Amino acid sequence: MKSNPFATRFVRPGGLPWVESNDSSSPDYLVTRFRHQLNYRAAIVGPHGTGKSTLLEHLVPKLGEVHFKKHAASSVAERSDLGNVVWLTLRRGPQLDRLIAGSQVHWREGGLLVLDGFEQLSWLRRRWVLSRTRAQKVGLLVTCHEPIHLPVLHATSSSVAVLRRIVELALTAHSASRCLANVSGTALAAGQFPDTPVASAIPLTNLATNSPASAVPGPSEEVRRLTRPELLSRLFVEERGNIREILMRLYDSYEQNLQSKAQKPPPSQVP
Repeated sequence: MKSNPFATRFVRPGGLPWVESNDSSSPDYLVTRFRHQLNYRAAIVGPHGTGKSTLLEHLVPKLGEVHFKKHAASSVAERSDLGNVVWLTLRRGPQLDRLIAGSQVHWREGGLLVLDGFEQLSWLRRRWVLSRTRAQKVGLLVTCHEPIHLPVLHATSSSVAVLRRIVELALTAHSASRCLANVSGTALAAGQFPDTPVASAIPLTNLATNSPASAVPGPSEEVRRLTRPELLSRLFVEERGNIREILMRLYDSYEQNLQSKAQKPPPSQVP
């Protein structure tokens, strides 16, 4: 069965390298700024689908080892005896206050609290987080849609050029996974891009032209059709720059094409 190049494991936050718009958006630069200029308290600000969560996935590992990590929509939490980073992904719901208050037992002096979706909290709870982390000498890094009582570490934005680069990277990850599966029998895991010995030896260039010199299978005709520059530009306008929504639409279109092909009888059966 064909895998979808726009499936979550290829395009989820952290599944692709961070696409830098300029030198001041590189993870290394932002980590240095967060530590030495902003004193471990800042916000990543930007509209829906512009890479805030993706940027977090590349920043947090550079800031420390995760001690406790949980998504508000999941009943499962990742825990480690090591580290001092508490990382929560917030989604609106009645459990948010309990999640935030309950996470306090994991906060450590000199550690870091990471909140993805800070605007999901009530005004009162946001004030509580700001005051309690300051009192307990815990760093704070949040994502939100608008500036919110914290210095802005980075303002995310999107462009057609960034969209095209992300699509290119997703196709590269998908092609590398297919090639690795053929070579070793093991698909490229989410987040590997690529860092296994086999995958790292696979040339990842010239996918758009499907060069015969490349060991990586190039994108199929249907993928090339779905990722035409003019189509990506139109989707960018229709979704108002929300790259997450655009990738979801590409996923749906690819699945619809596969279903249409599966339902179409072979030429020999066409009356």
